[in-house]
Amino acid sequence: VLYLHIFKPGSFFPLYSVYTELESGYFFDALSDITVREVPEKDAKQFLSQNKDIQEYLMGKLLMGMFGLLNRLESLVLDDAQTKVAYLFLYFARTFATKNGNTVTIDEPLSHKLMAQWIGTARETATLAAESLKRKGLIRYVNRRYSIPDISKLEREVERMRKG
Repeated sequence: VLYLHIFKPGSFFPLYSVYTELESGYFFDALSDITVREVPEKDAKQFLSQNKDIQEYLMGKLLMGMFGLLNRLESLVLDDAQTKVAYLFLYFARTFATKNGNTVTIDEPLSHKLMAQWIGTARETATLAAESLKRKGLIRYVNRRYSIPDISKLEREVERMRKG
């Protein structure tokens, strides 16, 4: 399994089926409890065409998603496992986290198995990379949740790792 994208709460998906004839070869897996509302594609298209503000909002989300996907693809191709895991923590901190002072706590449980699937490596490799980040004080693990004591330090570490 390789995770390609994680949708945030409030996401519309799969939007490509509203505007194209493409069939999805992908499946969706929830990281936490969710509520899904399904509407016929023609109704979704009509709703979006009548609500340009929502259509514009979704266009912005789509472009941000594409930007994130490009960064992720670059990381998957060019970075080593240590850098990929550090970058993954940054992604989760920016996308699924609560900030309390300088500390950012990732709201979703992030298992080593999920990390490995997200970066396309063995679980053992993801575990070693996460443990290395913990030893450096860049991440913490308490009550089944990861936190980042100072996100700017993790950002600098990822920059340093990418420069090699």
